[in-house]
Amino acid sequence: MLPPVFSLNISSRNYTLHDASIDFVSSIFSKVFKEMYESSRSQNTLIPESPAERWFNEMILEEYTRKVVKYNLKPLVKQIEKAFGASRTDFSQPYGRSISDHLSSATHNG
Repeated sequence: MLPPVFSLNISSRNYTLHDASIDFVSSIFSKVFKEMYESSRSQNTLIPESPAERWFNEMILEEYTRKVVKYNLKPLVKQIEKAFGASRTDFSQPYGRSISDHLSSATHNG
């Protein structure tokens, strides 16, 4: 089975280190939420869960987790950004430099 997709419209120009940090933290927390959801579900259901329903529930949990991380775990996201070297000196972009900017500066400095 294919895993759920976070976002279908990711562009490398608009995908910042902040977005990558959110995705990283949400991928970890989604596993926690999935375990919580599966442990709370009773295994004695009368109607078994279909593959489509299981995939939909996983997708909902992934999106819910991404929103929770984005709006409620900002300190953790900022800590991940700092660990990867994000700088907030350029305030023209609200969440730091884009991934392509980081890659181009790394190749010019290396």
